[in-house]
Amino acid sequence: MDLTLETPVRFIPHVGPIMAERLTRLGITTVEQLLYHIPFRYDDFSLVSTIAGVRPDETVTVKGKVESFHAFITKTGKKMQEARISDDTGKLTVVWFNQPYLQSIIKEGATIRFSGDIGWFGSKLVMNSPQYELLSTEGDSPSLHTGRLVPVYPETEGVSSKWLRGRVAYVLEHALEKLSEYLPQNIIQSQHLQPLKEAIQVVHFPSTLPEAQEAKRRLAFDELLILQVRASEDKYIREQQQASFPFNVPKDDVLTLINSLPFQLTGDQKKAINDIFADLSK
Repeated sequence: MDLTLETPVRFIPHVGPIMAERLTRLGITTVEQLLYHIPFRYDDFSLVSTIAGVRPDETVTVKGKVESFHAFITKTGKKMQEARISDDTGKLTVVWFNQPYLQSIIKEGATIRFSGDIGWFGSKLVMNSPQYELLSTEGDSPSLHTGRLVPVYPETEGVSSKWLRGRVAYVLEHALEKLSEYLPQNIIQSQHLQPLKEAIQVVHFPSTLPEAQEAKRRLAFDELLILQVRASEDKYIREQQQASFPFNVPKDDVLTLINSLPFQLTGDQKKAINDIFADLSK
């Protein structure tokens, strides 16, 4: 199906009616609204290392082959999942808690990228509760969840950031070109703004945090501009529809009152009074 900006999200692959209903809780019903569902932060998994090169207290991405995976209950009663992975430089233990579904996903022999924090479990160096990304081949492939700045989105029950990343990546590939630039080129240049399509692409999958901030600055500019235009339009409609009459305030009486005050008005206060007179006279 050829996606448009108005296409309901249920027609995006791997969405369907159930997930579409959940997305409505996030205010997302169309492809365009999904494009504008902006990350509120990024997990920095851009440090890529060999297994032998990992160090305690690092947040790092490694790629390894799964040698074993098993689940068990610790002495303290916690449900724990543990994978043993390896690359050409060494081996590493990866642990999760209370995620039994992983046993059906992480299989022995699979090559997987893992991104997470390195720490100690007892006397053993481990990676704790990482993000993971299954690779289709032994070679590298484009990543969404590991090895980069990873977007974290506003979520709702049943809709995770990991699931959203996949859907956003799809609509960026198939619908981003449908967006039209509406700012004049001279404004884009004078305000040092990114083009709209570039800003939408970058805000979801930036290479650096400064790059993400520049994309957000363009989108914030648009949001404020739209608010101003809507306010001006509302004011115009209100002025056209409402019957009103000039209201002439006797300025001498007002000046007498002002002169009786035990202080002098500031320039801004005097300007405000003149603005009020002007509005009432309309």
